[in-house]
Amino acid sequence: MSLYMVQFAYTPEAWAALVDTQEDRSVAIANVAEAMGCRMVSYYLTFGEYDGFTLIEAPDEITAAAVVMVAAKTGHLRATKTTTVLSVEDGMEAMRKAREASFRGPGQTEATPTLSLHVNSGTSWKGNSANFALEVFSEVRSGEYAQSKKPIRRPVRITP
Repeated sequence: MSLYMVQFAYTPEAWAALVDTQEDRSVAIANVAEAMGCRMVSYYLTFGEYDGFTLIEAPDEITAAAVVMVAAKTGHLRATKTTTVLSVEDGMEAMRKAREASFRGPGQTEATPTLSLHVNSGTSWKGNSANFALEVFSEVRSGEYAQSKKPIRRPVRITP
């Protein structure tokens, strides 16, 4: 199941009712989420543009949206914002996929190169200055190379 962060802002009337009744709204949200096949992971109140947020685990975006609609239909929310949340592992997987893709920006004739930096081990320090060298390899995946996945490597040595 996927995670969704639902930020919410109460109306002034909702705040008045909450102050008067001292009701824990996380219980109501947990109950409606469970009834719809979801799970409330956490619920927090916040300061700022939104009054709080809840993390909901849902089987899909439509179900997550339905949970938000049920909460909003009572009229006590002034605003909501739902954001898909990625775990660190899912974020890393997305980065791996993005690394393999190339993209031609507006006005460019070839794909944006990927740069790899390799630091030589001969770094030495003298006073307040450093003597070092970097080797830069530009991997361009465009045209025939995009299909063969064989990068073009151009070594460049940079010294201060």
